[in-house]
Amino acid sequence: MTGYKEEHLEEVAKRLVARHQSRLVRCEKVRADLLSRLPELARDLRERFGASRVFLIGSLDAPWFQEGSDVDLVIEGIGPRDAVAAERRALDLLRCRVDLLRFEELEPSFRNEVEEEGRLVP
Repeated sequence: MTGYKEEHLEEVAKRLVARHQSRLVRCEKVRADLLSRLPELARDLRERFGASRVFLIGSLDAPWFQEGSDVDLVIEGIGPRDAVAAERRALDLLRCRVDLLRFEELEPSFRNEVEEEGRLVP
């Protein structure tokens, strides 16, 4: 009976590993797709709303990104009224949840962190 349990456990372990690897591949495809669309979004935000800089922060630019994660952006140079429309535009282009922060509203220490560690989107 012990042999059966060991074989069964090995099969379960193989299936779990395969499922995890499949999830990682899907996640990397989603991540690559989102990253490829960011430059278009940044251009659009500059042209439509006058953004001077667009930074990517958060999980999309980190190894812990997962399917379903949101995209965290810091936008400099847009007014409060345009921020809502800019976030809507980002949702339309990226087709995922977006958290858009205005650079001007950030605490100085967080601004410094964004400038030092955030990814400036061309």
